[in-house]
Amino acid sequence: MRVAVGGLMHETNTYARAATTLADFRAYQFAVGTELFSFRGTRTELGGFLDGCEELGWEVVPSLFAVALPAGPVDHDVFETLVDRLTDALSGPQRPHGALLALHGAMVTSRTTDADGDLLKRVSTLLGPEIPLVATVDFHANTTDAMAGPVDALIGYDTYPHVDMYERGREAVSVLAEVLGGGGRRTVAHRKLGLVTPPQAQYSHVEPVRSIMQRAQALEISEGLSMTVTPGFPYADIDSLGLSVVASGKDPLAAAQAAETVAAEIEARSDEFTFSTVPVAEAVDRALRADGPVALVDSADNIGGGGPGDGTAILEEWLRRGGSGLVVALTDPEAVRICFDSGVASVAKLTVGGKTDDRHGSPVELSGSVRLLSDGRYIHRGSYATGITTHMGRTAVVESSGNTIVLTENRVMPFDAQQFLSLGISPAYCQAFIVKSAVAWRAAYGEYPREVIDVDAPGICTGNLLRLGLSDGRAQMVRPRVS
Repeated sequence: MRVAVGGLMHETNTYARAATTLADFRAYQFAVGTELFSFRGTRTELGGFLDGCEELGWEVVPSLFAVALPAGPVDHDVFETLVDRLTDALSGPQRPHGALLALHGAMVTSRTTDADGDLLKRVSTLLGPEIPLVATVDFHANTTDAMAGPVDALIGYDTYPHVDMYERGREAVSVLAEVLGGGGRRTVAHRKLGLVTPPQAQYSHVEPVRSIMQRAQALEISEGLSMTVTPGFPYADIDSLGLSVVASGKDPLAAAQAAETVAAEIEARSDEFTFSTVPVAEAVDRALRADGPVALVDSADNIGGGGPGDGTAILEEWLRRGGSGLVVALTDPEAVRICFDSGVASVAKLTVGGKTDDRHGSPVELSGSVRLLSDGRYIHRGSYATGITTHMGRTAVVESSGNTIVLTENRVMPFDAQQFLSLGISPAYCQAFIVKSAVAWRAAYGEYPREVIDVDAPGICTGNLLRLGLSDGRAQMVRPRVS
C-alpha cells in the first residue's frame, strides 16, 4: 500500500506588512522527498503520519513539507512553486493508493484568500476521484467548503496550546486505513458560524471551549465520526473568517446532524468567549509589586500570530519605572550584530526593538553588558512539537539595570522553555517575564508564573479585534466586544 505524505502550512496575518517568501519557508521547516523522514520521532502531525504508516507496513511516498512562521500573505508565485513540488510526487509512475496532507487552514496568498482550499482541490483532481485524501488542520484554521469538499476527513487539533498534533496525525492515518480497508468513502459536513473570537478567548482548558470540545469528542465516539472544531484565526480580513465545525463519516445524515449539534451549542454560548486585558502601566505596576515571577502576556505582538516580536511597550514602561528582574526576548538583528561585534563581557549601547513598524512601540535605548553569545539553536523538550529544532539565529543575552534582554536574529514563537533554558535563563527566578503569545506560551511556561497578566499593548494581534478596522459585516461577527 503506497501513501503520499506531505504538507504546506502558513497562518497568514493580512495586517502584517511583509510578504512571506520562499526564503521564509526554507528558513523555518522545509523538507523535500526523503528529507521528510527526518520528522520521525517528533510530536508533530507529520511524525504521526510517518509512525502510523510504518506500523501498518505502508510504503510512504514523500512529497514536500514546508512551513513558514505566521506573517503577511504568501507571495502567490511562491505558493504555486511549492504546490508544484508537492504534487510532483503524486504524478509519478507508481500512483499512491491514498494521501495524507498536513495543512494549517489559514493561508492567504497575494491572489487568493483560500489557498488551502485551492491546494486540496488540485491534489484531489490529480489523484482522481477513486483515491482517498485525508488532511489535518490547525485549531486556528479558517475552514471553507472548498477545503471540506475534496477530502474524506478534515482533522483539526483538539487543543490550544496545540499539544495533540501527533495524535491528530495518527488519527488521520486511522481514518485513511479504514477507507482503504474497505470501510467506504466518507462524507464531510461543514458548518460555518458567524462568529469571530480572539485567541485569548479560545483557550481549550477553560470554558466555553473545554465543554464544546468535550461535546464534539463524545459525538465522535457515539456516532463513529471524526469531529473538528476550529475557532479560526481572526487576523485576516477575508470572507472565510471565523469559527467552524466539521464532521466526517460514512453516514452523511449523522455527520450533518453532529455538526449542527455542536454548532448550536457554540451559538448558544457565544457570549461566553470573554477575556480581559490590563493597560500597560497598570500591568507593570502590578508585576513590580507582586511576589514573582509574573507572566506579562504581550499577545498583541504574538509571534505565533504574525507579530514582529520586537514590541517594546511593556519593556519601555518597565525601564521608565526603574524596574529590575525582567526577562524579555526581542527580535532585533541590528542589535545582535552590535553585540557580536562588541563581544562577551563588553558594555554595549543599544537601541532595541520597535524597528519593524510603528504599531508595536518605539525603539528603546539602553546600555548593557553582553553576557552570552549563542548560535541560537535548541531542541523542543516540552509538549509542543517535541523533538523539533528551532533556530533563533545568532543570539545575544544582555544584562541591563538588573534586567535580561535576549536579542535574536530570527522571530521565535515562545512555545518551548528551551528558548530561555538553553541560554542559562530560568523564568522561575525572575520578577517578571514577557511572552509574545496569546495562549500557546502556556505549554512552555505555564508552570512558572505565580500570576498571569494579559497586557493591553499595541500591535497587529490585539485581542480587541474591532481595532483592526474590520468591515461592518465582519465587525458584527466579533465576540467578545472588548473596549
